Amino acid sequence: MALFIYKAYDASGALINGELDALSIKHAKELLQKDKLNPVSLVEQSLLVNKKGFNLFQSDTVTLDDVEFVTAELSLLLQSGVKIDRALAVLARTKAGSSLATLLQTLSNDVRKGQSLSEAMAKHPKIFDSLYINLVTIGESSGNLVAVFAGLAQDLKYRKQLKNKITQAIAYPTVILFVCICSVLFIFNFVVPKLTVMFADAVELPIYTQILLGVSDFIQNYQFHLFFVFLLLVFGFRWMLQQGHFAHKFDNVVLSIPLLNNTVNLIERIRFTSSMSLMLNSDVKLDQALVLSSGSVKNQVIARNLTGMKDKVRKGESITTALKQSGLFPVLFLSLLEVGEESGKMAPIFEEIAERSRTEFSQWTDKMTSLIEPLMILFMGGIVGSVVVIMMMSIVSINDIGI
Repeated sequence: MALFIYKAYDASGALINGELDALSIKHAKELLQKDKLNPVSLVEQSLLVNKKGFNLFQSDTVTLDDVEFVTAELSLLLQSGVKIDRALAVLARTKAGSSLATLLQTLSNDVRKGQSLSEAMAKHPKIFDSLYINLVTIGESSGNLVAVFAGLAQDLKYRKQLKNKITQAIAYPTVILFVCICSVLFIFNFVVPKLTVMFADAVELPIYTQILLGVSDFIQNYQFHLFFVFLLLVFGFRWMLQQGHFAHKFDNVVLSIPLLNNTVNLIERIRFTSSMSLMLNSDVKLDQALVLSSGSVKNQVIARNLTGMKDKVRKGESITTALKQSGLFPVLFLSLLEVGEESGKMAPIFEEIAERSRTEFSQWTDKMTSLIEPLMILFMGGIVGSVVVIMMMSIVSINDIGI
């Protein structure tokens, strides 16, 4: 079987883009005609790939936005009575030519072959995490996939908002720092060298002028080496973070830094409580929900502490007492959890904690952005301004040097 990408007119005259599996191009045309579609373009997907293997019509990865889109649309289609395999095929046609379309078509084919949706999704662990797969499994066994997908779509929406907030918090300082570095490089590569001629005959230069010329000379000679070392450090650090032992130590160091400690705890609290609310609303047992929700936590130290609470809860210890030892929840939230545990309604409490934590994080990012903005401008102005002032002082000192 091969995958064909087509453009065709339907019975109403509308142009449709889509994909289908067929044995040959002739077979593909027969399938289109059977669906009362008049093809105007029909190409095997492998022919759209250039000699280097790069697909001109397809992105490389399936993003969080893609997963959220699929989840929300599946909830709507299943609620409308569309079968799972048909719903996946419909979504694949709406995203024709993308990696998401290929994924959806693969899932649709697996379901048509008799696999459950959760089994088909489990083949793609980099796209669908364990929490997602387990909830789909529960939805299939309970016959309540619509509600499960609706809850997952909402959770993914919150995850996307959290990711956007984190990006927003670091984007502006990064841009300012980049502009600052570019300005300094420009000055030392193009401006300062032109001034060097002015000091060629000087017997003795002021110390600040010597430093300025020395730094300029060093940057001109070694800037590419520095850039290479920087890239090496970045990729080396990323590789080390993929090693469990180093990643655990790094996460532990992050938690020992006061300001970062509070921020990381806040972010991980949002992830954990959102997942717990979703799992408990889907009737997952408390100990299992703890394990699965801990998987959504990125910091390995916090995740390990939360996972270890499963045995304590199974032995009869209250979840409030167990969570208190994690250090993830302040006193107010622990009180809310205690009330929820006594009433037997934990899901609404976790949802409330998640919502309050989202609001707190949003306020924190707004505050930090407004604070960092003038600080970064002052930082950039200080560096660039210092270089300019030293240049002017060096020019003014030429007369004194001549004397």
